[in-house]
Amino acid sequence: LLFTLRSPSTITCISTGSPATTVTFMRGSTTVGPLRDEQSVVIAGITYELAQTVTNRRESTYKNVFTINDALPNLVGDTFTCTVANSLGMDTSKPNTISAVGISISSQPVTVGDTVTFTCTSLLGPAMIQWEDRNNGDMVLEMTSGVQTELALELGPVSQSMDGRRYRCRVVIDEGTIMDTVTL
Repeated sequence: LLFTLRSPSTITCISTGSPATTVTFMRGSTTVGPLRDEQSVVIAGITYELAQTVTNRRESTYKNVFTINDALPNLVGDTFTCTVANSLGMDTSKPNTISAVGISISSQPVTVGDTVTFTCTSLLGPAMIQWEDRNNGDMVLEMTSGVQTELALELGPVSQSMDGRRYRCRVVIDEGTIMDTVTL
């Protein structure tokens, strides 16, 4: 599972059938549920919510969206499963484990006239990485020529007019894209 740093995480569990379902989620050995439509529960400071919508009335297709509101570094290594049940039976998803989360940007203090280097490191292993200038329409400044685990952006000499400029690191892997921003 791949999520963006510092954002709520969403896990989707889709079930098809009639009658309506209940959903139970497992985070490691912690059971959350069974939950029915519009229910939420707080366990150890983490809010789990379930919203169930009928996407096809004729076939009684239910889409169950499970949202975790937590700081993602706390989820690394956790395994999630989803069990959907009704009066006719039940089914459980395969386990999904969050093996690593996101990117890390390192920087150093800078004064006018210095050269500054920001290094973006993929915590997900080799990836396509690029640096973008958020002040100029996300213009690409640096990009890996292949898959790498880090990419440096060197700026300088730094001037007073560069104060507050924002630069974004974008990491692209098969599962999706993760971005983080640093301000000069």
